[in-house]
Amino acid sequence: MSKNPYQTTPEQLAVAIGYKNKSLIADQVMPRVPVRKKNFEYNVFDKREGFTVPDTQVGRKSELNMASFGSEKVPGVAKDYGLRDIIPNDDAAETAGEGLPSAVGRATAKLTSLIHLDREVRVADKVFNNANYDHKVSLAAAARYGAAGVNPIGSILEYLETPLVRPNVAVFGQTAWTKFRTNPSVVKAAHGNDGDAGAATRQAVMDLFELQGLYVGDAFVNIAKPNRAAQMTRTWGNNIALLHIAEMFDGTDEILTWGFTPQFGSWVTGQREVANIGLRGGVEVKVGESVGEVVSAKGAGFFIENAG
Repeated sequence: MSKNPYQTTPEQLAVAIGYKNKSLIADQVMPRVPVRKKNFEYNVFDKREGFTVPDTQVGRKSELNMASFGSEKVPGVAKDYGLRDIIPNDDAAETAGEGLPSAVGRATAKLTSLIHLDREVRVADKVFNNANYDHKVSLAAAARYGAAGVNPIGSILEYLETPLVRPNVAVFGQTAWTKFRTNPSVVKAAHGNDGDAGAATRQAVMDLFELQGLYVGDAFVNIAKPNRAAQMTRTWGNNIALLHIAEMFDGTDEILTWGFTPQFGSWVTGQREVANIGLRGGVEVKVGESVGEVVSAKGAGFFIENAG
């Protein structure tokens, strides 16, 4: 077995683990749950069985009926996602300075940022995919929440009562959120005015619909091919997802939750010397993680397509 040529340090690992980008919402929308193996199993729920009331009456000498929660164990895998960068020793020497982050630390943060953005794209693709919902609607132009005369409050309340369990989290794309929070009916309900000016806050909308969380995806990603001019687009589209995300969920309980992210191990970091880079060599830095986003209960959410 070959020896791993990469060496890690507590400082480099701390940079990867501690990195935060507040504009990204993937970890809130599909929370991370530790798993012991890269190949894991998780529960997928069948709405036909999970809510069937069993016979609970017990005879004096009979056995109790077995409860069925309508879930089925299915396999999943935590895939490896990682990137590397090379720092010439000349560059590291030129940027070194007292009180400044090390070149390795800066490279680690940059790579971690890109890996997080890649995860944001994957999660957005799952959350805003109508195939991942039993309950969904696509709004015509005249019914969208930015159209004149449209009052979304009644329809949102109806959508919240439709799934098997009431959603406790709302996920908006930035465009849909801007239209929704400035809708006159929403502004009026949030602020008690005539709705002709202003915008509702996230907290006001959460209170209005009795939600525990409201997340707005506003990140951009460049979708252009390599070596082409940048083509920036929103990671999250013009949609709304109403999701039930279970609290204290550990990935094995038979508890309805729309989706989550099994994570194998912690972040992986490393660095190694590379002699054939430039005149004086350099350092190669790597960062990665092993995760596998899954949708476990399509009936625990409601998808609103073309909301804004």
